Amino acid sequence: MEKHTKFITISIIGLACFTSLIVYQLFFIESVQYSTSNNDGSESDSPKNSVDNITLIVDFDGEKEENIIIEDFSLEDGKTTIFDAVNKWCDVDHEEYPNGDYYITHIDGIGEGWVYHHNNDYPNDAVNRRNLDNGDTVEFTYVGT
Repeated sequence: MEKHTKFITISIIGLACFTSLIVYQLFFIESVQYSTSNNDGSESDSPKNSVDNITLIVDFDGEKEENIIIEDFSLEDGKTTIFDAVNKWCDVDHEEYPNGDYYITHIDGIGEGWVYHHNNDYPNDAVNRRNLDNGDTVEFTYVGT
């Protein structure tokens, strides 16, 4: 009888572990799918070969006499991230983290302390991981250290 009880107990524990693994995997996959979709439910911003009608604003917050405003420009050859946009028009220094993320340290000699907005959103993505679409606006603001 004792062998029979052990077998049933081990079977129940194994089934519980297997079920937990399946449930965890389903929730994990769902959370990854959610995080890769936009607020409108469409697929995430995947890199494009080219984007048009991009606007870049660099607000130096008084550290330089004039801010930079570049409107209606294009990015091509698959270089369509926020980093590519600012790097096209400004002298950019950045730090690269071990995971490959870029952190902008200086723009046109001013830094550290930059934040960026993408279409009036404050994303938490690294600038080289955030892809642009046609008509997007990117604004960098110097907030100091």
